[in-house]
Amino acid sequence: MPPQSGAADPTDETLRGARPESMAALLRVLAAEHGGARSSLVGHGVPDEAIDHLRTTLTEPGADQSDGATERQITRRITLPLLSPTLLFLTTLTILSATQLSSRRSRP
Repeated sequence: MPPQSGAADPTDETLRGARPESMAALLRVLAAEHGGARSSLVGHGVPDEAIDHLRTTLTEPGADQSDGATERQITRRITLPLLSPTLLFLTTLTILSATQLSSRRSRP
């Protein structure tokens, strides 16, 4: 479903960035278990207009910029917030790993 506020939908950007192999595997599972992606979404109560919006977003290049957002705005307001939890986790692991290595080196 098109965003009501005119802002880009972060889900659209996430799906567009998915690897083609992952998307193909997901579609194979949906086809085998539910008769296809569309029937699976309809079965879960997703309206037809939302499915059509999803199809448009995934297949039309630059659909995320149709509301006038610049590449910098997309990165700042969509991509970075979606990556924040992963970046925090990786930073924490790096700090803990560095601390563990430095404590091993300081032992006699």
